[in-house]
Amino acid sequence: MKVPPQTQTSSPLYVSRPDLPNLEDTYKYLEQIKSARYLTNNGPVLQTFEAALRDYLSAPHISVFSNGTLALQSALAGFNLSGTVITTPYSFVATAHILKPLGLTPRFVDIDPETLCIDPQHIEAAIDKDVCAILGVHVYGTPCDVEAIEAIAHEHKLKVIYDAAHAFGIEYKGQPLLSYGDASVLSFHATKSFHSVEGGAIITPHSQLDEWVRVYRNFGLDSHGSALFEGINGKMSELHAAIGMLNLERFEVQRDMRKHVVETYKRELADIPGIQLIAPNSDATQNYGYMPIRITADYGLDREALVHAFEEHNIYPRRYFYPLITDMPAYAEHKQLFPIASKVADEILCLPLFHDMDVQEQDSVIAVLKHHAQ
Repeated sequence: MKVPPQTQTSSPLYVSRPDLPNLEDTYKYLEQIKSARYLTNNGPVLQTFEAALRDYLSAPHISVFSNGTLALQSALAGFNLSGTVITTPYSFVATAHILKPLGLTPRFVDIDPETLCIDPQHIEAAIDKDVCAILGVHVYGTPCDVEAIEAIAHEHKLKVIYDAAHAFGIEYKGQPLLSYGDASVLSFHATKSFHSVEGGAIITPHSQLDEWVRVYRNFGLDSHGSALFEGINGKMSELHAAIGMLNLERFEVQRDMRKHVVETYKRELADIPGIQLIAPNSDATQNYGYMPIRITADYGLDREALVHAFEEHNIYPRRYFYPLITDMPAYAEHKQLFPIASKVADEILCLPLFHDMDVQEQDSVIAVLKHHAQ
């Protein structure tokens, strides 16, 4: 079967297309940074960026880091935990990677079939005397069942940390999703809906944690240059903060542009057998950072064959998240059957999505999907 010619793209069409701010605006910040001769170490642009994020996200306390992984590691380090952390196998591997360096052991549990987030029922069943915390992930920006998790944590006196890498700017039941838990951690990686090329941040209601991580991210040094404890270098540079400031100004416009692309996808794919759309949470807003679909047995090809068909036409969707963390060699000792997470990982496909995706590019993706449907 030949695929229609309109599916051919002149250049590779990847799952995301990172974008930089207008160069003229960027130069203004570069001139300011050059003039100040302040490139890092909690400089004035970073301070302005943190304040702007605090206001935009209605965050009680926020500390910005050089990347999301160090921010997540620092958040857990700040609670001085020991023992086992319950988390999900359905995430990017960095979620689990931060545990071992802190002397913590992951305990993976299955996910909810609708939200694809960690399932509170499985959390509760996995709790024993060794468990000290719950590490949830707001997958594709869909909120975890934060009320159920909060109730479980309260009953068992556990800390709750959310990997909120996908959840920038999202509200749940009228309040910031990032306000739930003891800490929420953002990623500002270039592929995220909001980015500073590289970066991350910890949002917390606890002033003591915020004060501690600010020292921790600067080698554990106090204002006199004496190490209070062992710390890391997690500081964001002025250059990255400048990109973040400029992208924050553009975030809502670009979010609304992505919304249009997502709505077109959903309209065109809604009635294709074997393509299952991921239903959004009706109580939550969206940032339209991802366009995940599931390729089920009713579709004309299995997921792997479909990926190959896309690649033949210079289109590169992403199997995100596949494989499960527990199916990777680094986590072989944790390998077990997670019926729901395993099925989702075998079916999931994130389609190309970015704010400036043009009609022809999106039509090419849709045409391939329609062509191979039964």
